[in-house]
Amino acid sequence: NDLRLYGILYQYHMVDCKEAALRLFEKGLSMGEESAPEVYHQIVRQRMLLRSQVGESEKNIEEQTKKLAECPHDFYCHFNLLVAYLYADENQKALEVFRKAEKEFADRALLYAYGGDLYKRLGEYEEAFACWDKAFSLDSELTAVLWAKGFCYEELGEYQKAYEVWMTLVAWLEERGYEAEAEEPRRLAKRCREKLPR
Repeated sequence: NDLRLYGILYQYHMVDCKEAALRLFEKGLSMGEESAPEVYHQIVRQRMLLRSQVGESEKNIEEQTKKLAECPHDFYCHFNLLVAYLYADENQKALEVFRKAEKEFADRALLYAYGGDLYKRLGEYEEAFACWDKAFSLDSELTAVLWAKGFCYEELGEYQKAYEVWMTLVAWLEERGYEAEAEEPRRLAKRCREKLPR
């Protein structure tokens, strides 16, 4: 009975936390997009992630599909629909959105960062690495793609390439004075080097 009661406690706590998070997201969104578009759409995507985690992915897709119909030439309307499909694990639909968006927004690093993640899911690794490389070439601050590349190379057993990515990340961090942050990619590089043939 104690296990049941503890389960109920966490269940209600989970619901309370979900509602509190949604209230904060809605408050942030109510401040509008104009002053800080990137932050506004980060909130949109975070809210979508929460909804997907509690089984409300369709709500995300419906909302973003409607927004894209209203603003067909807005980057974020395309991108947020792509993310909505990714969060719903509807990868083929996400790919359709990505390919359409790419025709109009080939200069947006964020699109290619997520495109790389999508192609990885689909097992199309050459396309994934090409997207991640393009994302980083468009925005060298987008180091999330280096993490994605490094882990993907490790999963594929390509430890030399993974080592090179981790060392690129180490250099990037050290150049900016992030010595502590460089420790983890340095550890990963060492692990990859140890797996290379002698």
